[in-house]
Amino acid sequence: MQRIRTSLVFLFLLATAFTLVPSEAQAQFFAFGKNRVQYTDFDWRYIQSEHFDIHYYDAKNYYLAEFTAYSLEAALRQLSADFRHEINDRISVIIYDSHIDFSQTNVVPLPVNSEGIGGVTDKFKNRITIPFMGNYADYRQVLHHELVHAVFNDMFYGGTIQSIVQNNIQLVFPLWFEEGLAEFTSIGWDTDTDMFMRDLTVSGILVPIPQMGGFLAYRGGQTFWYFIQDVYGREKIGEILQRIRTTRSVEAGLRQSTGLSMTDLNTQFHDWLKKRYWPEVTKRENLKDFATHLTVRELGGSFNTSPAISPQGDRIALITNRRGYFDVVVMNAVTGRVMKTLIRGNDNVDFEELNILRPNLTWS
Repeated sequence: MQRIRTSLVFLFLLATAFTLVPSEAQAQFFAFGKNRVQYTDFDWRYIQSEHFDIHYYDAKNYYLAEFTAYSLEAALRQLSADFRHEINDRISVIIYDSHIDFSQTNVVPLPVNSEGIGGVTDKFKNRITIPFMGNYADYRQVLHHELVHAVFNDMFYGGTIQSIVQNNIQLVFPLWFEEGLAEFTSIGWDTDTDMFMRDLTVSGILVPIPQMGGFLAYRGGQTFWYFIQDVYGREKIGEILQRIRTTRSVEAGLRQSTGLSMTDLNTQFHDWLKKRYWPEVTKRENLKDFATHLTVRELGGSFNTSPAISPQGDRIALITNRRGYFDVVVMNAVTGRVMKTLIRGNDNVDFEELNILRPNLTWS
């Protein structure tokens, strides 16, 4: 019986340890003996704040470590008030001053293509591992986001693998719940999510809350918590989490806090979205009435993103995977005809991967 129980806990840990890592990372986790190659010798050192141990390397990164400590302490004060919880143990934070260095880490198992990962919090030792991408505002937001996961680990799982095993904790939060809360508490409400949810609502393709997965788990989950604040008040966040802590059930915690079943809560959420966005239909023109669709969806789906219009307005550079690999191409802004391929990605020795989340395409 003890062996079966331990196995179940181990499987639970595997299922919850990759909150911000794509599923292929889990496959790599089982590739024993294949540690990531470290090309750099890191001269590690650390500083301490009231609640955090900040690990960094090289004296030049001391300011970044100090900024990290101040940002995390400020975020923790907000989360302690929102969640009604004080953390029990110190939290370790490992920072890298670039994504290139971050990709060499052995602290957590990263997938081979990790460029889209902005930070990871592991449940094994409740550590935050994060790269600095050159933008302090974005860095502060990702720190806050990852801290939500660390506080969740401390609040619901005891903060260590030993606590999970001893208490046989099997509570697993849906992606939309935890990632959405991490997004909402770190950035509040933003125009990108507003645009995303408006398009979904106006197009009539809303899905039930429990089915919000993938990218929608982040945007839809963030919107759900904005809805909770708008309808019930921000203090309802802490009440929901405390109810879940007592009942060990997400659905029971939501039901006891709002008085609604998941079905009724979903109906209220969708009605709230419709009241917010349906009036937009009368305010805006239909794109088909004044615009031309330039990109073509290939059989099986294709990805066209990050357009950058030339100064003259006659050409558009964009990232596309229409040939099966991500490339940077230039198309005619009038006809949509692809004029040239600037960069062949993925299968090119000079460009192993292209950052589709922060492409920074521009014209010169």
